Amino acid sequence: MTTQELENACNISSKHWNKFSKKEKEKWYKKKREFENEWMKWLFNEYGVEKNVKREKCIEIAWEMGHSCGYREVEYIFGTLVDLIN
Repeated sequence: MTTQELENACNISSKHWNKFSKKEKEKWYKKKREFENEWMKWLFNEYGVEKNVKREKCIEIAWEMGHSCGYREVEYIFGTLVDLIN
């Protein structure tokens, strides 16, 4: 799952979100986590670090630095940091 596909899958307006029941929100969060895990696998493969033991720390740092700006920012930061673990 590419970054664009992830953004499209996880994008939901507050208008729709407010109409969701608690159960629907839990289901959405579960699906979002599945999408994010799939995206991270794609990201690791895309940058050639799927077998690098430091990839998890790299994505953790990228996530902390950029997730508030979106998945593209996380990917950008990850791409910058990945050189440090190669």
